Amino acid sequence: MNPEKGTRTTIIGQDVVRPDALAKATGRAVFAGDVRRPGMLRARCLRSPYPHARILRIDTGKALALPGVKAVLTGEDLDPRLVGFKLKDQPLLARDVIRHAGERVAVVAAEDPSILENALRLIEVEYEELRAVFDPVEAMSPGAPLVHESLAGYKGLPETGGIPNVCALTRAGKGEVERGMAEADAVFEDVFELQAVHQGYMEPHSSLVEVGPDGTVRVWSSHKAPFVLRSHLAGNLGIPPEKIVVHNPYVGGDFGGKGFLMDEPLCYYLSLATGRPVRMDMSRDEEFIAGTKRHPGQVRIKTGVMRDGTIVARDVAIVFNSGAYASAKPNVTVVGYKSACGVYRIPHTRVEARCVYTHTSPGGHVRAPGDPQVFFAVEHHMDKIAARIGLDPVEFRRRNLLREGDEGPVKEHWTGIVAEQTMDAAVKAAPAMISALAAPAVSAASLAGPGPRPGSSQPGSPESATGTHRSRGAGIACSQRKVGGGESEAMVTLDRTGRALLYTGASESGPGCHGVLRQIVAAELGLAADEVDVVVVGAGQEPALYDKGTGASRVTHVSGEAARRAAAQARERLLERAGGTAGSSGSIVSVAEAVLAEGETVDGRCRYEAGETPYTCFTSQVAEVEVDLETGQVKLTALTSTNDVGVVLNPSAAEGQITGGASMGAGYALFEEIVETDGLTRNPSFLDYRMPTAADLPSFKTLFVEGAPGPGPFGAKGIGELGVSPTAPAIANAVAKATGCWFDSLPITPEKVWRALRKR
Repeated sequence: MNPEKGTRTTIIGQDVVRPDALAKATGRAVFAGDVRRPGMLRARCLRSPYPHARILRIDTGKALALPGVKAVLTGEDLDPRLVGFKLKDQPLLARDVIRHAGERVAVVAAEDPSILENALRLIEVEYEELRAVFDPVEAMSPGAPLVHESLAGYKGLPETGGIPNVCALTRAGKGEVERGMAEADAVFEDVFELQAVHQGYMEPHSSLVEVGPDGTVRVWSSHKAPFVLRSHLAGNLGIPPEKIVVHNPYVGGDFGGKGFLMDEPLCYYLSLATGRPVRMDMSRDEEFIAGTKRHPGQVRIKTGVMRDGTIVARDVAIVFNSGAYASAKPNVTVVGYKSACGVYRIPHTRVEARCVYTHTSPGGHVRAPGDPQVFFAVEHHMDKIAARIGLDPVEFRRRNLLREGDEGPVKEHWTGIVAEQTMDAAVKAAPAMISALAAPAVSAASLAGPGPRPGSSQPGSPESATGTHRSRGAGIACSQRKVGGGESEAMVTLDRTGRALLYTGASESGPGCHGVLRQIVAAELGLAADEVDVVVVGAGQEPALYDKGTGASRVTHVSGEAARRAAAQARERLLERAGGTAGSSGSIVSVAEAVLAEGETVDGRCRYEAGETPYTCFTSQVAEVEVDLETGQVKLTALTSTNDVGVVLNPSAAEGQITGGASMGAGYALFEEIVETDGLTRNPSFLDYRMPTAADLPSFKTLFVEGAPGPGPFGAKGIGELGVSPTAPAIANAVAKATGCWFDSLPITPEKVWRALRKR
């Protein structure tokens, strides 16, 4: 080996430049929308203007007669099968019934994009508008319109409890909740309402499919999991998997929104019909009205507390609005429901979560699915209880935080519980902000009675006014996220120049995973990072590798461990050769010398699979806000985040992930909301959908706690979803301190603050 080129101890924990940096900065990086194929046609969908309607007639004759139009397909032209991740509930094109505004009714392929708009206008559709339901609680009531009348016959349907429009009913918990509530000195209950938000990726969905003369299907797509896409195309469309090749281009942002079937099947059928490659790019408006979104919904929490602040029982009922379809969710339900008891030691718990169909655009995955909704409710509820019983919110949390060896609040078995260490690190890192938290929000509070109700409760007078019309406040929140599992395969080849090639199927959707994988391989081989090249492999390409996809806080753990083990295998084979090369002198030889000694390359290959892992990452955030008491404007002035990520492999990459997540959390707290009225999206563009910019955000202070190594390479855990969940409740708690008003729905807009202040 060559010690001067770096070793495990020197390259791990160092900032290393991403391998895609130059290509992306210079515009040479290839995304799905950049791919052109000879004879390629362009496609576009006709979408329903109604949220619920019956299709009485479709006439495509005029559109087909338009010069340049090569194909027009409706639901009657396609296989009637329903598609989906697990629950098969969505048609590729609506056949008889429309279930949400923006649903695909027909699709056109033409020579030129300019022809498509005219062709779509020429398609005649006669609808019968039907009664619709938009609220998930109302949708469960007797007499509500059924979104799916044939739900019981769908493949992959989980337990529903027999409740109208429920597509998934899930439960978790332990102990005896009724007993715990009866033993508690006081019981507090709050209800929280959560909004729908978009993932906010910059690259719209793009799909290109080319069916060859021999039946081979080649796909280029903005999909973060090419191998999953291949299996879905095969399973949902009946194509032999060996006939499908899914390429692996860069993905221009994902955040959970690009891991399911979108327009690839329609491009496939259009390519079959025309004999030519077909590409479809969604517009920004289409992304908002027909893509997926973070589930809106309602969280009802009831907590039993003893006089000393010990939590003894918690009962949580969650209703997630699934929208018209559940096809985009691998588990049908929203997995974040398991976080409804937070990071606290509670002997008696019960959580019940329902995913409910409505006539709105479908819900899907967004960074840390379900967690931001649930942790907002949990952590804002914690502050409200602390105010009611006269405890400092930090101390109240400390008395109840999980510690190593504790069973999780819904009977999970977690390894490496550093919740208290992470919170203490946040408190220590933000002393000025924490001083605003130290005093109880009220001088004392009676444990008799439920306390203030949502929307009208008052935590106290505005804290530390900074001027006549401005007030500052600080808030804290804690959360956790499990380290993701899955499967990945990697191959590492050492060549005669002493360089290493890492072959991986992991998609690069923006987080810099290829850079971390390269760093892992370099550390294992004792090379510098720039001596490792990353070769990205698609599904159905050689060498035949597999990767479950980028997401679920899994890449560093799963893809990274596959890469590390492949590199270790290559290293061991190299050392065997080096022993013969060095001879009796025992002199050190370089990688190149060891490979040249045998005159061929040295390879290592590993398939790594991790199931449900017990490893959990913890994070705590302290937010400071300044509120204009005249206008209601809230400004986030500081945010400190402490994060348990195991061993930090690349500090700048890790900080970027946490900062990015916290930025999304700030948007969730203060700005973002997909506004839907009567089933129609009213703000389907980045002009009307308000996301935070650099001007809205402070310089974040990001710290790492390395107290509990994880299952990943060199002790790493996960990081991609960690930073987003505690931000909204930390901000909401800070706004409550600054204004004396609680906010049990998001976003906390100036209008909401202004109205709450005047009501108070």
